[in-house]
Amino acid sequence: MNSNSIIRTYLQKVKNSKVSLHELEALFQGQPCTYEQFAQSVLELEAEEIIQMVQSKGRTGKRPSLAYQYSVQKNRLTISIE
Repeated sequence: MNSNSIIRTYLQKVKNSKVSLHELEALFQGQPCTYEQFAQSVLELEAEEIIQMVQSKGRTGKRPSLAYQYSVQKNRLTISIE
């Protein structure tokens, strides 16, 4: 399962409308996933508007930069996961 699918599955199951970057990073503890791979998956979900940055929380200083907290747009999540 690729990192994008792992995050999508988690977002479908989570009950809160907001999710922190820390929560998403915790999904990959103990797995061979680089920051770049993780960030690419998160940025893809941002581009698809499945998750949206919570402006008041800001962004990380790492490159590529990710938001510290995201608002989950559950209505944009599709049931079919590749």
